[in-house]
Parts: sequence; C-alpha cells; structure tokens
Amino acid sequence: MAKSKTLSDTITWKESAGIEQAVSLKKELLSAFDANQNVHLDISSVQDIDTSAIQIILAAAKEAEKQGKTFSITGTVPAPILQIIKTLNITLPGVTNA
Repeated sequence: MAKSKTLSDTITWKESAGIEQAVSLKKELLSAFDANQNVHLDISSVQDIDTSAIQIILAAAKEAEKQGKTFSITGTVPAPILQIIKTLNITLPGVTNA
C-alpha cells in the first residue's frame, strides 16, 4: 500500500552510512520525497560515513530543488562528519561548517 502524502518526514541514519548501504539509503530518501513536501535527514547517530553517502545527500538536495521541495540535515552533526565536509569544502543543506 502506498504511503499517504504528508507535509514532512524525518529520515534517521544510524551508525554507518557508506557504500555498503548506499542503495538502501538512496531508496529511503527517494521514497520520502515521493510522499512528503519536506524531507529532513538526521545524521546525528552516524559514526562512520564515506563519500558515497555524502554524494547521496548532495543528490537529495538537488532532487528536492528539482521537485520544488525542501531538504535539510537536522540534529547535531557529529564532529568527524563536520571535519569531512570541511575538508571536502562542500556545504550540506542545513549544516553550518563552523
């Protein structure tokens, strides 16, 4: 049965977000965009992330823009992830690279 449309949904990634999980992480975000106007991603519990997961986040931001929807990172972003995005010199939606 199809998920009914709602205004907002928060997806929570935990522990590891990497190439091994890439397909399921991408599907989870795309499903959220199908059912919601606003999608939020909580990565506060992610202990290990690689560039494939960061690429999925960046692609989700572009998909949201394409669909006229909003997408952002919520919660506290762990310091190691902040360091990675700072090193890569990228900006993730909703994250301050302070």
